[in-house]
Amino acid sequence: MAEFDPDAYLGTSQQFDPDSYIKGKKPQNLPPIVDRLKRQAGLTTRYLTEAADVLATPVRGALNLVLPESLQSKPLAETYAKNLPIPQPGLESLVAGPSRTLAGTLTTGGLGTLARPISQLGKTIQQAFTANAPTQATAATGGGLAQSATQELGGDPMTQLAAGLVGTVAGAKILPPKVTGLSTKQQQNVERDKTLELGKQAGYVALPSDIGGGKAGRFLEGMSGKLKAEELASSRNQQVTNNLTRKYLSLPEETPLTLETLENARESVYPAYDAVRNTGSINLGNKNPFSNIVTGVNKVAGGKNALMQDVPDSYAIDADTAIQRLRELRSDGNAYVTSGTNILKPNPKEVLRGKRYLAEADKLEKAIENHVTKLGQPELIEQFRDARRYIAKTFTVQKALNPQLGSVDAKKVAKDLGKGAPITDELSIVGKYATAFPKVNKTVPESPTQLTVADLFSAGLGGPLFGPIRIASRYGLMSQPGQRLLATPQYTPRTAPFVPYQGLLNINE
Repeated sequence: MAEFDPDAYLGTSQQFDPDSYIKGKKPQNLPPIVDRLKRQAGLTTRYLTEAADVLATPVRGALNLVLPESLQSKPLAETYAKNLPIPQPGLESLVAGPSRTLAGTLTTGGLGTLARPISQLGKTIQQAFTANAPTQATAATGGGLAQSATQELGGDPMTQLAAGLVGTVAGAKILPPKVTGLSTKQQQNVERDKTLELGKQAGYVALPSDIGGGKAGRFLEGMSGKLKAEELASSRNQQVTNNLTRKYLSLPEETPLTLETLENARESVYPAYDAVRNTGSINLGNKNPFSNIVTGVNKVAGGKNALMQDVPDSYAIDADTAIQRLRELRSDGNAYVTSGTNILKPNPKEVLRGKRYLAEADKLEKAIENHVTKLGQPELIEQFRDARRYIAKTFTVQKALNPQLGSVDAKKVAKDLGKGAPITDELSIVGKYATAFPKVNKTVPESPTQLTVADLFSAGLGGPLFGPIRIASRYGLMSQPGQRLLATPQYTPRTAPFVPYQGLLNINE
């Protein structure tokens, strides 16, 4: 072998070529650009062959277990890459790492596109190799570069593996996996989040802990005092509930919510009922549909029709009497229910009696509506139906009204809504919000005390500024900016699966 003289290369344009030196050839001048491109093409072919070899290894190993030695297959790289260039130590070896992993990523991605998996696991694996192509590419670059750099520094295979995996995960951070849809938790909360959005538009507030808010919001809530925060939120929401109730009944703002107010609201639409008083007799058919609670129902004897056939007996009630009885039944029925549900002296028998009265009122009102429909007067029909719907609204509100506080109990509205009561418009928002967020819909005074014993106690423990900080935290959290920034659900979206396999493609002794 010719003796290597490093001085021969000093000050010249020649480059040391290990292959030429080993074979005893003289040093050659720097290769032209064509030769360099040929070498890089050869290296790329080697990397693709090695990547395919990694994927083929499990299949080859399984076949070699059953085939005779003469028919066993050899590694692809050993067969097809023996005449291809080998990356030299230094820059080429450093670049070889990410090049191999990128080649592996392209190969698996291409094969994954052609595959037609049947099982869900197969589909998930296919998605990992195809839907995340940009992520897999950046992960391959990061993993291969970290592994080859560790190899160049003399790291053992385990160190290379660790470095490759770390580099793979770091590379994936550059281009995160593609978002493929809502997370499971977000899908479960779709209806709740719709209610939250409607409630916020109406003016309701929420606590970060109730809606899955971020860490900052939950920390501020804890700082403010959880129970006091719930009380303040309930107080704010009580005002919103009362305002929505007024809109529901088309009442002016600041109208006090009392039994007298509701009775006056009903009186305002009774003229539509009074217009029916002079429309004659209401035919009830061949059977009296009412109990003995409703008086004034008469049995009318039938006669002969045009065909001289017998007409069966029927029952009827005068329209004027029907309207009067309807008002009495409604008034008495609600009075019994209200009296029977008195917290201080509940009486289930009175509640049952009130419900019987209201059931008879519903039947009578339906009979009146059918009678009006047969009259063929569209304007009268529409006025009667509008009045009927409005009166029903007032009684719905009355069931949830707290006369002592002059406010509507949102939880009672929620209870009725849950039973299938026909609650619509603004009052349906009240019921839905109270169902979704009961902690911030408690019955509390509209103006709770700002400073509590707990605030004073915490100020003594945490310093003179701690009490004011607690109070400021509560009110800041309930403000509109605080609600926008801190009381918003936080979800991690569902992404295409990511497999950090690139760190395994380039490990060498």
